[in-house]
Amino acid sequence: MLWLRALGQEHLDLTLNAAPDIRTRVVDRPGLWMSPEQLEALLRDLRAIARATLPDGDLSYGVLGGDPARLAASVITVLYDRKSDAPIAFNALAWLPVSLRGRPLDVLHLGLVMVDPAARNRGMSWLLYGFTCFILFLRRGGRPVWGSNVTQVPAVFGMVAESFASVYPTPNGDKPTFEHVLLARQIMAS
Repeated sequence: MLWLRALGQEHLDLTLNAAPDIRTRVVDRPGLWMSPEQLEALLRDLRAIARATLPDGDLSYGVLGGDPARLAASVITVLYDRKSDAPIAFNALAWLPVSLRGRPLDVLHLGLVMVDPAARNRGMSWLLYGFTCFILFLRRGGRPVWGSNVTQVPAVFGMVAESFASVYPTPNGDKPTFEHVLLARQIMAS
């Protein structure tokens, strides 16, 4: 019941044991409601994963930079090892404002994913993408959630094509719907 209450809250901050060895936290639009201390703690976890993934990398890219406006338009999923409580992976999705059929709509961009190399091969993709999208779908009362994805990784392209409905493009060459074209044009324009 606790997670159902969290889904009905104005903001979403859901933590649960979604796998035997992994604790999952999904936070929607933390830049709108989290205190500076809460945001800093969240960013500390994300940056720890980024440092493990890219030891010499730029920690100011995307949500890692801590920009409140970016964090106000993000859905962040953090996975923690249940034994050590260490952050081991995260996904930062972005809400993109568009309109469809004359109504405002937010498209969920399947964004930045980082997994600590020491924690890879634990089957976390479904938690980082599928579980998060499912929680957002439930939170929206079962209404569709439009998504976008940009990838150069064939495995991610295939995973998105297999896991989501009404996907374009697909490996089998399906044509885009009119809605696909309208949304893609708006996303690319802004």
